[in-house]
Amino acid sequence: MSKKIRGGEYMTVAEAAAATNRSEIMWRNRAAGRAGYAKIPGAFQAGRDWLIPVAYVEAYIANPPTGGRPVSTGAGLKLSDRRHKRAQGAAVS
Repeated sequence: MSKKIRGGEYMTVAEAAAATNRSEIMWRNRAAGRAGYAKIPGAFQAGRDWLIPVAYVEAYIANPPTGGRPVSTGAGLKLSDRRHKRAQGAAVS
């Protein structure tokens, strides 16, 4: 549920998290410009909570960022050849 403040529509961090299936901490860090995120344009703190422009959240939903930590497919998880041979009981030079 958005609120009209300062001539625009805003939503709280909790509402943005629920709408995007992301954590409140991520949205709070983005709003404040912490943890390597650029500050969200137009976001401001009202008391303890941050208010984020609805247009920014809608743009995030339409075009979510890519990158971050990749999901493992299991490839590359094998022991190195040397360790693998040792685990098999073969002599390793």
